[in-house]
Amino acid sequence: MMDFVDSLRRGVDRAGFELDRLLRANRVRSRIHALRSQMDEELRGIGLQVVELCESGQLVLEQVSERCAKVKQYQAEIAKKEAELDAINREVLPPAARCASCGAELPEDAIFCPRCGTSVKAMPQASAPTAGQGAPQRIPVELETGEQEEARPSPQTQE
Repeated sequence: MMDFVDSLRRGVDRAGFELDRLLRANRVRSRIHALRSQMDEELRGIGLQVVELCESGQLVLEQVSERCAKVKQYQAEIAKKEAELDAINREVLPPAARCASCGAELPEDAIFCPRCGTSVKAMPQASAPTAGQGAPQRIPVELETGEQEEARPSPQTQE
């Protein structure tokens, strides 16, 4: 019975040791991560200062100037992408056409109302989809090469 208790005690001691070791290792890893984050923030600050000095003409080094030019290109591309994202965020699905007789929603290719059977062609123009309302629009998209291409159909954007 003593062997069992001693074996159990050694197992508990080993588990306690491993737990303590893992906790200490995790604390050290956490501190390393925090230090790396602080270092990255300082490097970012240095980079921003160098860019500002290049833009103001106070720092003129060929290698740094090339990188500053790349940063300006990235800033311009980011501004374009942010404008593109803003346009995407403003997109809305056009309202569906409705039957003038019963108010039912009409499928795009409907000839007759699926609920009441009224001819869609006999309906006033206000309830039938117009070119800018029901039909998807193709918008030009500038490619990385500077060329333009028509994009896939997209919902309309809010005014």
